[in-house]
Amino acid sequence: MKIHVVSGSEGHIEGYERVEVSENGDANLSGYSDNECSFILATDALDSMGYDQAKIFIMTARQKLRLGGTVIVGGTDMRLFARSIVADQINVEEANQVLFTKKSILDTNTVSSIVKDMGLKVITTRIAGIHYEVEAKRETPSN
Repeated sequence: MKIHVVSGSEGHIEGYERVEVSENGDANLSGYSDNECSFILATDALDSMGYDQAKIFIMTARQKLRLGGTVIVGGTDMRLFARSIVADQINVEEANQVLFTKKSILDTNTVSSIVKDMGLKVITTRIAGIHYEVEAKRETPSN
């Protein structure tokens, strides 16, 4: 099972189950069994959730992942966003648009820490402008 977590009316990738982040910031994965998913793609989903909701979402995604499964989570990086404002790479109008359309703005290091704390192994982190993605895998326990 492959899941694509999207915000609002955003489209999803063909061949993936679509899960929408609700207006209140929840992404309901309860329709999927634990260990059922091989891939969960949530590249912009964390921006649509509050800080605590993002942590709960990552924990829930980990439960739904089968051993060897991959999750990709992402959003707007707070530190890169601030740096872009200070460096005049983002004007006031763009900054306001970012601030007032997001429920939270985390940073790559925080999300990587949350992912590791949930028992997932970070495979890669990608940064493009002020956007980040953290790719992690649920590894099989070593005996």
